[in-house]
Amino acid sequence: MMTELETFKPGHEFFVGVDSDGCVFNTMEMKHKKVFIPLAIEVWGLKGIEKQFTETAEFVNLYSCLRGTNRFPALLETFRLMENRKDMKDHFHELPAYEGLKDFCRSAKSYSNQELRRYMETQKGTFLEELLYWSEEGDRRMKKESEGNQPFPHVKRALERMSGLCDTMIVSAAASSALEFEWGQCGILEYMDLCAGQEHGSKIKQLSAAGKKGYPQGHALMIGDSPGDLKAAKENGMLFYPIVPRDEALSWKEFSEKVFDAFLDGRYEGEWERKLIGEFMEAQPACVLWETLDGEVSIQYEI
Repeated sequence: MMTELETFKPGHEFFVGVDSDGCVFNTMEMKHKKVFIPLAIEVWGLKGIEKQFTETAEFVNLYSCLRGTNRFPALLETFRLMENRKDMKDHFHELPAYEGLKDFCRSAKSYSNQELRRYMETQKGTFLEELLYWSEEGDRRMKKESEGNQPFPHVKRALERMSGLCDTMIVSAAASSALEFEWGQCGILEYMDLCAGQEHGSKIKQLSAAGKKGYPQGHALMIGDSPGDLKAAKENGMLFYPIVPRDEALSWKEFSEKVFDAFLDGRYEGEWERKLIGEFMEAQPACVLWETLDGEVSIQYEI
């Protein structure tokens, strides 16, 4: 059983938060390409616009600066971007009426299945029922897909080193139960003091709660693979170490052998961190790859 974030007492002067999907495990593409995207096409009957939906959803969830966004606002952004695709001009009627998703994302305290269920106590509608099914069934299918999944090379060694010198926390938009299952089955959950899944709010809120434990400036670090992880770290005054998509094993090797020691003795903060973040962000496009109705290609929506 993981220690609750609210009552956690720091045991070290250093803190490290670690994202899960795409960062520790090679599950990002599996999660979206094999589970959530096909399931959305199934649930909302999108076969007629499967090509456009798949391309848009993969862009949002995997290949843009929105990578790593929670499933609910990511789905909202996918539908929003589809409404501005030129090749959707004659197919808008095939999109579901997703106003309930807009309202939920606008009013929810956190983006989780539990919060959606609470929202549905007062807000009814077929789309919301389908949305809950899509999310919960996606978790069930993903659990089966991830059985036996192992972390990237060098992850376990890095976590072993961290656990003896830092307070450690899983920081993720996934459900806590799924996180504890996936980390536990391969023997790395034991290196983490805390597990903050979607039930604890956004990654910004999760790191905010950890930051309030009183770690000195420069002693708190977030490890992640998306611009959202970077944003969460910086909004909480924490350092950031990027796990570069498609170069994950090398990123973890560099962290374990060089960066972790530099973090502990204060050498990582500054030019070293800025260089790695700059290289990381160059690979996260903020422009869509298709023709739009209004000619706008830059992502404007703030999630």
